[in-house]
Amino acid sequence: SNKERGTGRPDIAIYKKKDEDLNVIIEYKHDKNGYVKNDSTDLIADATDALKQIKNKKYYTDMEGEVMLVGIAHNKKEAEVLYELIEVHEDLY
Repeated sequence: SNKERGTGRPDIAIYKKKDEDLNVIIEYKHDKNGYVKNDSTDLIADATDALKQIKNKKYYTDMEGEVMLVGIAHNKKEAEVLYELIEVHEDLY
């Protein structure tokens, strides 16, 4: 399990080892609300919610520099992935 950061725990947190690398936070959502094949609207909404969760709960508070936030929504073999790059500084907390 990942340690708590911000106001919760992300599904996956990857810390950079070199200054030129990125930190990465990944949050997964599983669509349980009757996803219809070939209609990605629900999956896009769920992936968007995953990104919002990362930002709202500030999972990046112990990271510094460039951070890639990744929201993944899936249902069986269908998936949507959204990402956003942010620059984290102490004054962002």
